[in-house]
Amino acid sequence: MSNQVSAYRRNGFPLDMYDYVLFLSGIWLSCGLSISLRLIGPGFIVTPVGFCVVYALIRRTMPPRMLGTYLLFCILVGVLSIFRIFPTSWQTYFFEDAIIRQLIPVVGVFAVAWGAKAYFRRRLLDGSVFIGATTVIVLSVVVAPLVTYAQGLGYEGDYSLYANIAELGAFINNMVIAFLFISGAIFFNTDWRRYAGLAFMLTVSFMSHFVQFKLLTVITIVALFGFPGRKVVMGA
Repeated sequence: MSNQVSAYRRNGFPLDMYDYVLFLSGIWLSCGLSISLRLIGPGFIVTPVGFCVVYALIRRTMPPRMLGTYLLFCILVGVLSIFRIFPTSWQTYFFEDAIIRQLIPVVGVFAVAWGAKAYFRRRLLDGSVFIGATTVIVLSVVVAPLVTYAQGLGYEGDYSLYANIAELGAFINNMVIAFLFISGAIFFNTDWRRYAGLAFMLTVSFMSHFVQFKLLTVITIVALFGFPGRKVVMGA
């Protein structure tokens, strides 16, 4: 890790205050709290959503075009729904508050994707995409299950620590982020990090009841052993 940091500092895009305060802080918060992110209530609008937008603007990054188009489409549908312009059969049950609640996740995805575009574009240019992987993985894999367990959250009536550990196989915020870095360890290393990543994925796939994670594990192993990654993902 010390060699990584030294190489990173020699490059043209070192981590700065904006990275730590505006982007990484929100990502770390999402990783550490997992589904307990609700604990911060409306603060979710400030971080990570608001911080990511401010970060992207400071970095002068264009918003993701396709995702931006999708966001505008969702907002248009929301506005038309509020004014009840759609056919009555489409809106048998009408809850205006639900429209706003369902738009918030779409806005959140767009904001984080915009911030991520600004952050990872810089990381790609200097080859330091996976810097800080240890922090993300520890927060996502160790801290998040403990926090959710302490909050009394569970899965289908099971509130044990095992249930929270089994949720490592769910595609929730913290694990989607963590597996970006775990996949990096698997595909871009040939030392112990590759085998540690594979061992972790196999362990979770055996422990977890989520079929989608078992499929992800198979995809990873098949792609690692030489099958064209793009075709494997498209086939899956």
